Amino acid sequence: MRREVLFRHAQETVAKDLEALRSAPDGLLENAKELNFGHIIEACLEHGAEGFYSSEVSPRPAVRLVHAAYEELPVRKNTSRQVTKFIGGTLIPLAQLPDRRPDQQVKLGDDDDRGCCPRAESYFHSALEQLRSRWFEGHSRLSVYHDAEGTPLLLRKKVDESTGLTLAPLALKNMVLPPGTIVTVGSAANKQQTGFIRHSQFSIHSYSADDSLELTPLRLSAWAYDDPLDRALFATYGHMSNGAGYYSPAKAVMLARTELSDFIVAADEVIEQSVV
Repeated sequence: MRREVLFRHAQETVAKDLEALRSAPDGLLENAKELNFGHIIEACLEHGAEGFYSSEVSPRPAVRLVHAAYEELPVRKNTSRQVTKFIGGTLIPLAQLPDRRPDQQVKLGDDDDRGCCPRAESYFHSALEQLRSRWFEGHSRLSVYHDAEGTPLLLRKKVDESTGLTLAPLALKNMVLPPGTIVTVGSAANKQQTGFIRHSQFSIHSYSADDSLELTPLRLSAWAYDDPLDRALFATYGHMSNGAGYYSPAKAVMLARTELSDFIVAADEVIEQSVV
């Protein structure tokens, strides 16, 4: 992937997000302040496109705002409906993600471990390769969660930590978690095992999930976006406006070439091949 193409797209995307913030309804900043992350909006607007620092976790202002709002959920249990309403009604549209009808209702978990490293996409990609090839790629256990009809909802990996990637839109209180959201999975998620595939170094499990499934959203992954260039932004970091930023060419190509549908197809195959 050519550096100048990616960097130009990064510059255009940051400018577009900031313009959307400036033209947003007057109550946006006030609502954000009430929910404890108005300072992030103020910082984005104050520094402008030139001052925005892209990261592999939050490569654009709108994604950073969603990330900040997700961080508030586990510590704001009593007012979580206010936060989810703000995320779903304001921040997800600002992130230019489509409005989707949810496939499944889930519950908000209480995991207050709010970290999610920039290597998450690389780990999920290696999990995908392990599902496809059945060669060990570092994951001792992989799990696929599906609804009553067998539709894949979530892929859960395990390397140093156990996190999941949503494969379908999921209703959480009064918002929809977009497909491609990175989440932590509640401890009671593995009640209804529907099958497993055992290998010498790892195992693959499938589980039926209902509305008791507890998830805590961490951040949007690159696979929340359909556009390959939007996904490749998650390989950039630094001040992109003046061309002084950086990126990982290999990661950018991997993200651009890998689609969420690849995970869904691999998860479907697990569900079909698993034995009880």
